[in-house]
Amino acid sequence: NDVRVVDGLHGQTRQAALEAAQRLRSATTLGRLNAELIEVSERLPGAAVDVGPGANKGSVSVTFRPEHGCHLVANAGNEGLPGLNSAFSLRVDGTPAAEGEGPPPLRVSAEGRCCLEEEAMRCSLTASPTKHSWPVMPSLQLGVGMAGLMTHPLRTESSGHLIFTDVLGRHTLKLSAASRDLRPKEGSAFLKLPLQSSKTSVSYHFLKDSSASSQPQRLAACLELAGLLGDVTLGRFEACWMRQGPLLGGRWQLRGELGVAKALGGSTLPLEERFFLGGASGGLQRFLGFAAHGLGPASFEQRESKARFGLVKGLGGLNAIRSGSVMERTGPGSFLGGDTRASVEAVLSFPLGPMQLMSFGTLGLLVNRSCLKSMDDLSQNFRASLGAGVGYPLPGGGHLAATFSLPIQAVEGDAV
Repeated sequence: NDVRVVDGLHGQTRQAALEAAQRLRSATTLGRLNAELIEVSERLPGAAVDVGPGANKGSVSVTFRPEHGCHLVANAGNEGLPGLNSAFSLRVDGTPAAEGEGPPPLRVSAEGRCCLEEEAMRCSLTASPTKHSWPVMPSLQLGVGMAGLMTHPLRTESSGHLIFTDVLGRHTLKLSAASRDLRPKEGSAFLKLPLQSSKTSVSYHFLKDSSASSQPQRLAACLELAGLLGDVTLGRFEACWMRQGPLLGGRWQLRGELGVAKALGGSTLPLEERFFLGGASGGLQRFLGFAAHGLGPASFEQRESKARFGLVKGLGGLNAIRSGSVMERTGPGSFLGGDTRASVEAVLSFPLGPMQLMSFGTLGLLVNRSCLKSMDDLSQNFRASLGAGVGYPLPGGGHLAATFSLPIQAVEGDAV
């Protein structure tokens, strides 16, 4: 059986459609297929199921799609790849009525998104056909946005993406082109980085999500190569793994992530391609106990201290001495990000009415590989924190929470 899940379904409806698609593909008799279709139609509010003859003799074509018309979808929680970052989004989907039988030919959506991971506001327009016989679902996306609204220097961006996704949403190939402008303040250490960059890249995204099981597990990964056109030449890899399970009337969660970037051809890694760590918001870079983007490689303003005079008591009585001038740091540093990031987070939560009590611990690392000379340098750059709090679970994953956290391993210069 040929079963497709059209882009435009969201949240629990999309997850239920993906699970139903797997069951329908394995149905070997017409009675089993009919029973599954009846059950699916009752469990998918806001979705339509189109059934018709398949491409091969004796096969059936099934398509899950949004209902005709205009739909407003609000979401809060985890979204995006590779690590399903924390975001709030408002999306309008336009699905025109079909002229004949079958799904409509085109779906258009406009979306505004606030991404906490990058402190960004973005708007995008996406168009994708909904009636085709290809093994993948293509879509075209155009977008503009602003990032670094609080802790980063402000940057603007415009982008275009040609996206190919398999019917289960597990494998995605993305061809991208982007133009970015970095706007640091006068005298900022970020002026040493490329202020304007253009980038073309090809990236592969993988997502395996088993959130319906008793022990939900999620694995997301992204591999990107850039450099065919534009002035950004690099290779970049990110991966995130998460698993949950029951424990003593509550739930445990373990999450790990890894990110590595490498500038190619002697180029400099732009700020937009660097990794950051620290803060309470975001997915991959969340590190409670430290300020947002508050650790890792940094540039500090320095000044030369004045020569100092003093008196010391020795064998010959009081003697005057003069100390030489030294360089000392002034003010907070500018955290420039690193090319390697790794972190592990463990969370234990217990229900408290609609809320949840949480305790957590995090271990993380953010470095530039070129600055590492030995394993001692690596171990000295680890940070760790412990904490607890109370939170309200969001429908798309994650929490709105109030927490207290304490760094138990930090490096001089970290912002906590």
